[in-house]
Amino acid sequence: VSITNIGTKTDLGDIDKELNAVAALGANTLRADISWAGLEPAQGTLDAGYLARIDHMVAGAHKRHIKPVLIVLRSPCWASAAPGAPGTCNADTVAYPPTDPATYGSIAGRLAKRYKGRLAGFEVWNEPDHANEDYFKGPDKPARYTAIVKAAYRAIKKADRSLPVVAGSLVGSN
Repeated sequence: VSITNIGTKTDLGDIDKELNAVAALGANTLRADISWAGLEPAQGTLDAGYLARIDHMVAGAHKRHIKPVLIVLRSPCWASAAPGAPGTCNADTVAYPPTDPATYGSIAGRLAKRYKGRLAGFEVWNEPDHANEDYFKGPDKPARYTAIVKAAYRAIKKADRSLPVVAGSLVGSN
């Protein structure tokens, strides 16, 4: 079951409705998309309102005996490898991976530590093989994605050794 795009302005009641729907299905796991760009708009500074929404989702899931798999994607402008970033920031910028994989590892580790013991797993990005590049733009995708997975894995395991780390879901064999 998936709760998609918990956004910076998502109403807490809407999160509760989705959690209730997941619980009504009898599911014990859900997948929740988290926008790194929304969560950490400035390096090292987390958006308090967005973090409160994620906290609410994780706490609400826990209360319903559901464990989330967090999927963190969308590079903030300051981290993006997009041409012209960080100076030029637009809707395409977030689809590029970070210039430095360690920055993704840092946010992954922070979230793993914050929600230690309450997650089913951590998924690294989404569909890095997608041909239309909705989620992972730019050249040399296999090497760049591998670097992000390695950085995230190290940081997540440092924060929570028992948390499974999942490579991003694939669209096909692009």
